[in-house]
Amino acid sequence: MTLITGASIHDSTTRGLNAEMSPENAIDGTGLAGGVPSLTGSHAQSFDTNWWSGWDGAVTEWQLTVDLEDTYDVEVMHVWNYREGCCSGRGLRDVEIYVSPDEDEANLVKLITDGTGLHANDKGGFLLPQAPTGGEYFGFDLDVSGVTNSALLDNVRLFRIDGGSSLHGGGEVHGGLGEIQFDGVPAVAGPEFLELLITPSGEDLIFSWEGREGKVYDLVSSADLMTPVIDWEIYGVFQNIVGAPTVELTTDAPDTDKLFFAIIERDPG
Repeated sequence: MTLITGASIHDSTTRGLNAEMSPENAIDGTGLAGGVPSLTGSHAQSFDTNWWSGWDGAVTEWQLTVDLEDTYDVEVMHVWNYREGCCSGRGLRDVEIYVSPDEDEANLVKLITDGTGLHANDKGGFLLPQAPTGGEYFGFDLDVSGVTNSALLDNVRLFRIDGGSSLHGGGEVHGGLGEIQFDGVPAVAGPEFLELLITPSGEDLIFSWEGREGKVYDLVSSADLMTPVIDWEIYGVFQNIVGAPTVELTTDAPDTDKLFFAIIERDPG
């Protein structure tokens, strides 16, 4: 396993109940051996080794966003839920998870589960088990086997946990986390995306862009923007197109109210 180091808190709904329960506790290894991040180890039980959103009744939804400080292919997310001898029930329960390939929160996309994974719930999100109130607690690898858009994990910069409930009583207004750490490798640079000009012409659409010698192009489309551009479908027969310096294609306008297009440049083969 390869621990991703250097992560920081990009954003959070609250700074925690107090300074001792800040969001940084969830990623800095405070509750682990030596007080340093790790993918293994038992988590301590003290309240000040956790992040907790607190008692504020105005906080009905909350989130914690981690910046990995670079783009990674994330292989494992190891989680220790809120861990306190008296009150481990304050941990997370039903959560949604979002990822983005860059620092822009507008590009966060939800990981959607199909209900088959160990930690999948029936809402397309995740259901996290409660930490024990005594003994050792080694956390768990978050099961993403039921994620239907798992390709999103191949290119992650921001990681957000977004919850509307905790394990504490009714739990609709607060929740917390002991620790989350990530196992992965730097992402391989993806294909280059170019500026695409789309011009209506009667019943047709004209697509044009500036090409380069030795490159090929795929015209791709998506109806909902729910997946990364590299996973969009090839539009019609427009794949492996060769041309430079200007490429122009004409085709019938799509029979749909809304469709998104992109052009991808890559090497042949």
